[in-house]
Amino acid sequence: MKKPFLLTLTVLLALSCQLPQLGMSSEDASATEAAETQAAIPTATKTPTTVPTETATPTIQPSPTNTRTPAPTPDLRTIIDDPIDLALIKADLPADGKYFLPGPEWSSPVTNAELIRGWGDDGGQEYVDDTGRVNGHYVTMYRGTDRLEIPRIVRVYMQKFNDVDGAILAFDEYTIGTDEDEYLDVTLDLPVDQKVLRWRETQSGGDILTVLSVEFLYRNYVVHVMVLGFEDEVSYDYLEIVAAEMLFKLESATLSN
Repeated sequence: MKKPFLLTLTVLLALSCQLPQLGMSSEDASATEAAETQAAIPTATKTPTTVPTETATPTIQPSPTNTRTPAPTPDLRTIIDDPIDLALIKADLPADGKYFLPGPEWSSPVTNAELIRGWGDDGGQEYVDDTGRVNGHYVTMYRGTDRLEIPRIVRVYMQKFNDVDGAILAFDEYTIGTDEDEYLDVTLDLPVDQKVLRWRETQSGGDILTVLSVEFLYRNYVVHVMVLGFEDEVSYDYLEIVAAEMLFKLESATLSN
């Protein structure tokens, strides 16, 4: 059962009305309106089964009679830093894109109370309780040049959980994707568990508005990175660049003892 989170959608809708004041074109307005439908906090849905996966035929090996080598102890340390401390900033993006924050509303914390209120009666409290969600934060950057074919909008939404198990549960059982998203059998060059999604919509003039996104898991964090633009402006390479920057921040964050 799915229930999109409405807070960020409302914020982006209000901002889309201000686009002419920001010097943005009608095409840019369409891109921002599309972002409204993509800016959702996790909706309760199981991991899709439609993505083809390869499974190797297991080879039966005789059990060794000697002493087994102990498995390494998993590193369950958690990140202490809050999402706002690790949030996307302009310096994280390629300088030639001249990305900027159109207004303060394009960067905001998402508390548990806001998430629960946004979900209404559709499982928000259960999600928070089951996963041990602490808080979240999103940032939406807008492209500042028309000279390059790169994403018009870059958005990063980070969620922090009490422990690694809670983050795994959130990653496995929930997704930011909508019913219109397509799960892709694509893996970015990131050493983490990830889901890659795509959303496309043909505009009246024939151009195809496209959203590529990746959701990945690292320690007690789940991160969703989205790039939006017309088909020739978005790429997996650019998505990977942004996701790698966010992963680097997490890898450099302060850990619990």
